[in-house]
Amino acid sequence: MMTTTSVDESSNRPFLGMFLVTLIGPLSWGVFFLAGYLTAEASCFLGLFQRTAAGLDLLVVIAAALGLAATLVSGLSAVYAYRRWRRERATGSETENVNTFLALMAVLLGALFALANLTTAFSFIFLAPCSWI
Repeated sequence: MMTTTSVDESSNRPFLGMFLVTLIGPLSWGVFFLAGYLTAEASCFLGLFQRTAAGLDLLVVIAAALGLAATLVSGLSAVYAYRRWRRERATGSETENVNTFLALMAVLLGALFALANLTTAFSFIFLAPCSWI
């Protein structure tokens, strides 16, 4: 007689969800970094975005918008992770569990990469875009 055991896969979902939230900050910075510098390279080599908008180069405006979006994504992931961390601590047992640790790491990484996004955006804004090429 064959017996089957049922595995509860829903117990792994909070772990997977917090793991993905932990990666949002670094991924947003990586995407912004690549998109910003690829946009700058295309602007300098191909002559794209050579117009001005509101007295600023269009490249600077695009880079600032990308930086603001990436900072917002990282910041919102940090806020979500902070709320999740507080909830995990309130309902947790005496020992720390994996979800609490991941939520705290997501808070720290989200805040760190929000700051990294801001500093990268400031480099686009204050440095001359085509001078390094």
